[in-house]
Amino acid sequence: MRNQPLRIHPLIRTVTAVLIAASTMLATSIGSEASAGSSRTIWVPLYRQIYGLDCEAAALQMALAHEGIRVSQGALLDAMQIDWRMPTRDATGFHWGNPNTNFVGNPNGSEIRQTGYGAYSYPVSRAAWKYGGRILATQTGISPSLVYWSLLHGHPVVAWVAFDWRYHQVSHYVAFDGQTVAYGSPYEHAVTLYGVTPGYVLVNNPWRGVRQWIPKWQFERAYATFSNMAIIFN
Repeated sequence: MRNQPLRIHPLIRTVTAVLIAASTMLATSIGSEASAGSSRTIWVPLYRQIYGLDCEAAALQMALAHEGIRVSQGALLDAMQIDWRMPTRDATGFHWGNPNTNFVGNPNGSEIRQTGYGAYSYPVSRAAWKYGGRILATQTGISPSLVYWSLLHGHPVVAWVAFDWRYHQVSHYVAFDGQTVAYGSPYEHAVTLYGVTPGYVLVNNPWRGVRQWIPKWQFERAYATFSNMAIIFN
């Protein structure tokens, strides 16, 4: 017997359309903010990273735009001070630049081939300060609860996470300047958070230029990879 076409009551169709539209507006609206008790979305535009590894520049570009500051990703990378040197190996082990002070490697390189890596919160903050960004906190050890509180109070957050939204145990190396640094390759990634609900965070992911609802439990395990590293903006 052939299947009969599914018939949907006009009221159900209308309600469904309204719910879909509301969800779309919440996730993609530019130029407005919404708040309802334990949930909030903040006005933050969506930008895609222009190089293979410049997620930090794109994430910062979005956070600065929230403050009305328009800066190119190239200018932000310059402000992070790119250390173009390639890694070396000797009898003491693996050595490379210091992501706590500079962007390490080629922004259009490859983490897998170790031709590029990225930058951590301080050089990204330094770039923000150069262009007038107002930062409330920048460091490791920023708890998920403080991230959620900040979002509820209208403060976008740039957070370091594992690219695949899983927890990874980072390794370490001694940088060229002698400092021991955390190394999370090939999964180091930065995103911009601009919304929160009781169960989810709303993420601008610069890798493909997409907006994502990420469950809090999943965000928290990926966020723990880099010791809860984040920048909270005004």
